[in-house]
Amino acid sequence: MDEVTVKVSKPIAILKQMPIHRIFSTLGRAIDYASTIGGGLSATIILAMALIVFYEIILRGIFNFPTTWVLEYSVYFLIAATFLGAAYLTKIGGHVFVDVITSRLSQRTRAVLDFVTHLWSIGFALIFVGSSIFMVRQSILQHRISTSILETPMFITEMPVAVGAILLLLQLIRMAVDKGILMTRVKETEQNKTFVRPVDKPSILITILILLFAIGVFLFVQGGGLQITGLILVMLTLFATGTPIFLVLSILGSFGLFFLLGSTLSSQIQVALQAHKGVDSFTLEAIPLFIMGASLFASTRLTDGLFDIAKSWLSFLPANLLMATVVCCALFAAITGSSVANAATIGLVTIPAMIAANYEKEISLGAVAAGGTLGILIPPSLSFILIGEICQLSVGQLFIAGIIPGIFISLVFMVYIYFRTRKNPRYKPLSYTWKDRINYLKTGGPVLLAPVIILGGIYTGLFTPTEAAAVSVMYAIFLGLVTRRLDRRNLLTTLRDSTKSAVMILMIIAGAMILGSVVTILRIPQNVANFIVESGIPAWAVIVLMNLLLLILGMFLECASITLITVPIFFPTIQALGLDPLWFGVIFTINMELALVTPPVGLNLYIIQGITGEKMETIVRGVSRFIILLALSLIVIALIEPMSTWLPSKMIGK
Repeated sequence: MDEVTVKVSKPIAILKQMPIHRIFSTLGRAIDYASTIGGGLSATIILAMALIVFYEIILRGIFNFPTTWVLEYSVYFLIAATFLGAAYLTKIGGHVFVDVITSRLSQRTRAVLDFVTHLWSIGFALIFVGSSIFMVRQSILQHRISTSILETPMFITEMPVAVGAILLLLQLIRMAVDKGILMTRVKETEQNKTFVRPVDKPSILITILILLFAIGVFLFVQGGGLQITGLILVMLTLFATGTPIFLVLSILGSFGLFFLLGSTLSSQIQVALQAHKGVDSFTLEAIPLFIMGASLFASTRLTDGLFDIAKSWLSFLPANLLMATVVCCALFAAITGSSVANAATIGLVTIPAMIAANYEKEISLGAVAAGGTLGILIPPSLSFILIGEICQLSVGQLFIAGIIPGIFISLVFMVYIYFRTRKNPRYKPLSYTWKDRINYLKTGGPVLLAPVIILGGIYTGLFTPTEAAAVSVMYAIFLGLVTRRLDRRNLLTTLRDSTKSAVMILMIIAGAMILGSVVTILRIPQNVANFIVESGIPAWAVIVLMNLLLLILGMFLECASITLITVPIFFPTIQALGLDPLWFGVIFTINMELALVTPPVGLNLYIIQGITGEKMETIVRGVSRFIILLALSLIVIALIEPMSTWLPSKMIGK
């Protein structure tokens, strides 16, 4: 007994002798290490998910022997990867947020605001931890099992949610301590001469925030139509503070559930249940898998050959490098599904080449930024995956619906470039021999097969969009190994980057599901649809208003957030008006393309700035005419519905 006492008391004695800052530093490093392990597990699980889905394709397609476990277990992998990676993403600052106001604050005010936002983020994390632990406990006590033939105990699938919630809470506390220390050390600095100057003092800003929150809560508890107003006010206030978007949605959802269902444990379990339900989907597996596939192609520089092919085969046109840039964006869009990845990958290859050829900077940067937006229109599209999941539409049909509009917009860009450059001698096309063209085609040809395999498999019904995403990953790994471009460094880079992007989107989905439960209880989508139908507003007027709202939101929010917030409200109205859902999906996605290139929060603009170091004003001037072209293309595609609906109607096994 004495020996045990000595062994236990020795570490305690050591801790007592350590300075308090050393203890906090050690704990902080331990939390960071745990978060990093969670991120590593998340990346490994996503790769494993690709392997088992591909395994299912092989068994079913070649041996006609489908498995009974892949579909269910791969979904469990998705749930685990999402929540285990959340703390790591928080640690590296990978969650998206709105910084229109916070980036313009003085250092002192921003430090105080950062500390305050971490405090209410910790408040949600505490609720999330308690809710997820209670969810697991209930599943164990009630012996809950899945409804599939495997009858998997539900607590196994729910444990990663609880572990991820605990890691997230610890990481937020660790960062709050750092922010608190920073807050005490940052001295008052000169205020920036911007529109936020009147509130650029901690005392004034915090007072305004408390007032706005109080008004929002007061309106919400009044009931009726004021609930929506209160919810929107609190949401906008949280966005303005720079709180990560997934936390904004989660906090709002938890707040709404608290007031609507009460503060009992049985009601607060809904927070964890809804978060779990949000990513409990085989369709959503396509998001991390397509992102990983695109990252593999990018990190191994396999896509470089696309530019060589395009510029050599388009050498009969003026400004063939600009033309090739648009074509490369369209081709890589058929691999990646992400506009940001599209702009970053193609921009790294094409922008230096165009600058070296003495092309104007503005049009060169604008072409990459605008061409990159094709990543969410030409399938596979992450936007279509989200819309299909929210609206319960065929993702395969949505993919095919985007092909003709995507090609149309690409041609519009190229026609503009042609007339803009044809008489300018600096855009004289570079000459290539047929031997050059054939050699480039041999080198880059295997990459060109990727869109054919992905889209061809979906169009013919050979595999689902999620299975196509797994094929994309495995094909990229195969090409990387054959060409000896995939090594340990590339693989680790891919796993890190793809996990960061995937978990960011999936956590927003989980947060949106928590908020969505409140929206459902309040019957907001149904009430909006009924109001519009009963008021007799013409369908065209409703679409115009939706587009204007999306244009405004696109200036300040990231595309996935806009989709998850607005589509559940818009779609019942679209159905009530008798409009085609595939057409709506295409129109909505083109609006998201505009969001990617409209300042001040157009993500593609920042991607181009990161690549080139150019001033934002130069990039915005370059992309401005492409924004007009996108808007005009949106009008044409909206007026000619068959551009979106004809090709899906011809799908095999639709």
